[in-house]
Amino acid sequence: MVSPWWNDSSLPQHCALCMEGVQKSPVFRRDGADIHSDLFISIAQALLGGTARAQGLYETINLTIPPGTQTDQKIRMGGKGIPRINSYGYGDHYIHIKIRVPKRLTSRQQNLILSYAEDETDVEGTVNGVTLTSSGGSSMDSSAGSKARREAGEDEEGFLSKLKKMFTS
Repeated sequence: MVSPWWNDSSLPQHCALCMEGVQKSPVFRRDGADIHSDLFISIAQALLGGTARAQGLYETINLTIPPGTQTDQKIRMGGKGIPRINSYGYGDHYIHIKIRVPKRLTSRQQNLILSYAEDETDVEGTVNGVTLTSSGGSSMDSSAGSKARREAGEDEEGFLSKLKKMFTS
């Protein structure tokens, strides 16, 4: 086999570094000078808002999560990316929000979610434990309904109905 006309020893020392590949990051994805990463938040943070910490290239970033955040929503951190080549400044860091849905719920959490589902009106399809009534509203299945209301501390009306009443009265 014929060797190429150059070898690593014939290159200047600083050029050998240029030949090295950049190892893929388990956290960041690169798009030119921009970087992308994922941030997992809870259902409560997505619904109510809050704060979360994300790993940045140079530092930990404290983010404010707005109420009603959707999964795959992007938050842009301007100038927090990689230095631009042949230009001034830095790229952006795009943080992709991922909502972590729990695999198991406590009985209290399940009852609260059932109460919430009872008041939802824009559901496509069905929700386990909640059935549609003839008037178009929803109610809990009889097997889960009375037990869920008792454990969630409710009477005949749902949790959100009580909240609405409290703020409108």
